[in-house]
Amino acid sequence: MPKKKNYLKKQLLEELKNFTNNTFTEPVKHSFQCEELSKHIKKVTGSYISAQTLRRLYGFIKSDFYPSVKTINILAVYNGFPNWHSFIEQITNKNFQPLTLDQEASLYLSFYEIDIKEERDMNYHNASKNIALRILSNPQLLSKLSSSLASNPVSQIYFFERFPYTDGLASPVYKRAIQLYLQKKTNEAQIFGYSMLFLSAFLSNNEREMDSIYKKLMEFKLNENIHPFAVARYLGSNVLYNHRKNKSMAELLEQINHWNQFFLPKEKVAIWQYPYFQHLMACYLNVAGLFDESYKIIRSIRMEDKEYEIESGYKEILQVITSIARHSLTSFDYKNWFTNESEKYFETISPLFKNFYQLQALCVYRSLLEGKKREKVNEKIKRLVNQTGFVYFINFLQ
Repeated sequence: MPKKKNYLKKQLLEELKNFTNNTFTEPVKHSFQCEELSKHIKKVTGSYISAQTLRRLYGFIKSDFYPSVKTINILAVYNGFPNWHSFIEQITNKNFQPLTLDQEASLYLSFYEIDIKEERDMNYHNASKNIALRILSNPQLLSKLSSSLASNPVSQIYFFERFPYTDGLASPVYKRAIQLYLQKKTNEAQIFGYSMLFLSAFLSNNEREMDSIYKKLMEFKLNENIHPFAVARYLGSNVLYNHRKNKSMAELLEQINHWNQFFLPKEKVAIWQYPYFQHLMACYLNVAGLFDESYKIIRSIRMEDKEYEIESGYKEILQVITSIARHSLTSFDYKNWFTNESEKYFETISPLFKNFYQLQALCVYRSLLEGKKREKVNEKIKRLVNQTGFVYFINFLQ
């Protein structure tokens, strides 16, 4: 029996498209824009609408088409509503007016004015994550808010430090936001900020900027009170710099081992229980192609099964990092993992850094292939590089 069409009033569809254009920050006037809109919807909501479905919605493909319930629900969420029914209720209420950019910016700033007294307030943590995702998905909104967010003590923590936007490191708007964040003058904040800017320059293949930022980063020193993620970023920056300059890693690897031993019994930080240092350190070593060294770090925390208390997505990233690190031990296992299991991990990983890890996993997978299969993966890598600006990964295609 054919599926019943989901008939919708033309006026509602037009309103939905108008809202979508505003969220996308530009009107969808050309068929090719549907590819980017599909990616943006996935980034903001975590759900997928194909470019072909969007082409039908916008009339680029002529057909007797009405979007499915699933599609309109995803679009409603993309536009800031809980679901499609909430969207209908809002726009059919004559008193409802959508927020302007200024009003939305003001709303988010007022959220960061809340004085947080309790570290374990998970409601605030999750709300902060959702707001960060919303701001970061809209370059105009981020540009407008960057200065205020960078100077506010709460948003310094709950926007920049808790939710770093790795996938946006090549974006001039986000780079400017990190530069403004550096007005926070603590040793840890300076290490975090300059490490993020260094990774941006490295992934963008900007040699001159990389040298300049590395010099500034080296003005700061590590101590045992710094968060393990920040320590790993500092040492990881050294790894990537030495890798780019073809310098010896021997002394640096000894230093990494020292910090690894220091942090192994100290996995509890604030409300979370997780191997922060090992996670990020192994990631940097993977990016530099030091897979054996990365796996040594990973093995130090995988000698027995552990259940870590951490928010969704982190354990999945750790599995991706582990699979990449150990791929040289058996190419068959890695190809099997990538083909049959990796997708479920990437579905859970936050859109703040999903592309960064996908590029690493794809480059390793590509190295194990030949012929047309390799060419197909090459195209996926190129698309992600174009999307992120991480031209460093093009080196793996040569």
